[in-house]
Amino acid sequence: MKNVLVLLMVTIFNCYLEAQTCAESTAQIDLDINNVSARLLAGGDLWWDLSDGKYIAPKPLPGENPVSAIFAGAIWIGGTDNAGNLKLAAQSYRQTGSDFWPGPIINNPVTPFECIKWDRHFSVLGAEISAFIDDYNDNGTINDPIPNSILKWPASGNPKTFPVLGPLPIRDLAPFNDQNSNGIYEPTLGDHPIL
Repeated sequence: MKNVLVLLMVTIFNCYLEAQTCAESTAQIDLDINNVSARLLAGGDLWWDLSDGKYIAPKPLPGENPVSAIFAGAIWIGGTDNAGNLKLAAQSYRQTGSDFWPGPIINNPVTPFECIKWDRHFSVLGAEISAFIDDYNDNGTINDPIPNSILKWPASGNPKTFPVLGPLPIRDLAPFNDQNSNGIYEPTLGDHPIL
């Protein structure tokens, strides 16, 4: 059977006006799988490093220069409110500021510290999740060490993200399989990220 590595980046965006007190996101990571290398930023923009295109497909052979097939892209989210007013968050090369900031969407004012601690990517490999599920399914308990990517997944109520994020609230955050349906991410009881 062919093993395929699956990389999942979860960045939760906050687009409330209060987040404008936060510095722009700086976190970047490369999605590097199959024959593609694609830069992802935590500020809603994709495929560039703020100056050069970083969507490389196909990846070059050793000694060859990479050529970006796409310069940049971004997340755009739009809709209307109850009064019919158009609302739009659209990242556009950051030349006039940012419409997205890292962190969970909350109703309280967002502090600059909250934005800084969420300015990161969370990665997990499909092979890690498969091995974790197999370990749980063989006897209903986790016998092998739990990879940090699964243990520290930023899901509802996970206390294992301390000290970086602190204990997480019980609310919708990163998706996960909830073995006992209690709404709290507990990898020691078999809960795991969902791709």
